[in-house]
Amino acid sequence: MNNSHIPSKNKFFYFLQKVRKLLDSQSDDDILAFVHPDNKENENNSGEEEESSLKMKVIVSVIFFLGMRQKHVLYQYTMLSAIETSLTQGLSPYTASTFCSWGMTEMVLFGNVDRACRLAKLAQ
Repeated sequence: MNNSHIPSKNKFFYFLQKVRKLLDSQSDDDILAFVHPDNKENENNSGEEEESSLKMKVIVSVIFFLGMRQKHVLYQYTMLSAIETSLTQGLSPYTASTFCSWGMTEMVLFGNVDRACRLAKLAQ
């Protein structure tokens, strides 16, 4: 079985540190105020989803699929990718579930209750 699609430990932990620094460098208010311009314009247009929302919808669907298939490393890596996308390109309606899921991961795998609580507050 070929596992070339699974990121190495070094790549995973580098990406983890990168996303954590991105999270830690911004206040909660700054993060919550950073809604992608496509989503701001269409808040009242219920029928249209812009590219950023569709991108996050696809990423969240992949996260769900990987979780169901018990592909733990890819699941976590994809979740980090979704958080990085949200923090660099703006929040979308699908960001909250990603923050909540990563908060659980931070608490269970890394024992970081403070970061988990922060992510839970951001997900509200």
